Amino acid sequence: MRRRARRSRQRLALLLAPLFLIVLTTLAYGVLQDFTSLELRLAAGQPPTINLTSYLPNAQGNLVRISVNSATRIVEATEPTLPLIYMKVTNAGRTPIDRITLNNTIPQDWMLQQIRMQLIQADQTETEIDAPYFTVEYDQETNLATIRLNINNALGTTLKQDESIAVNIYLQYGFLGHELPIQYEINPPIYANTAATIAYIGNWQSETITDTLAFTTNTQEV
Repeated sequence: MRRRARRSRQRLALLLAPLFLIVLTTLAYGVLQDFTSLELRLAAGQPPTINLTSYLPNAQGNLVRISVNSATRIVEATEPTLPLIYMKVTNAGRTPIDRITLNNTIPQDWMLQQIRMQLIQADQTETEIDAPYFTVEYDQETNLATIRLNINNALGTTLKQDESIAVNIYLQYGFLGHELPIQYEINPPIYANTAATIAYIGNWQSETITDTLAFTTNTQEV
């Protein structure tokens, strides 16, 4: 009798074990869903937080070389041909970002030649953002380029924490094909590219973040 009772209890335990696991799994999933929902509600109630950094990756030491004709003093070329101002707008917080606006003041004597943009994910995977998905307003008198990107429209998602938007601004020298002022050879100017950006999610917006990149030139005769 005792053996039969023991076997009955073992069978009952085996029958109830899957049900017990299902109940535990359901409870754990419910807790996870509640936690995720709470996390999203907290994030949605906070304005975005961003970082802005800028580099001149194709000019070593932030030095652009100017090639001048020794006879005519006409600027024939620059090295690099198109200096690249490379900027990264990074989501530094938990709040997702769906739009960014970047105001970039190009240095005197230089002008905008081209702009490209990429999404950089947390694992450094890059995705090109096609030109139709962002707008550029360029005022040649003030040298101000205003760039607006709707991330949702471009990528079908938001910019998450530790993801970045790379903004590539290619410059062209204004004196290319013209005579270089003599004072530029004696005392090369120091140029400053200044950028200010704001990120948005719905009606929330981040603080305005600014960054300045300085570079100079060196003249060589050809």
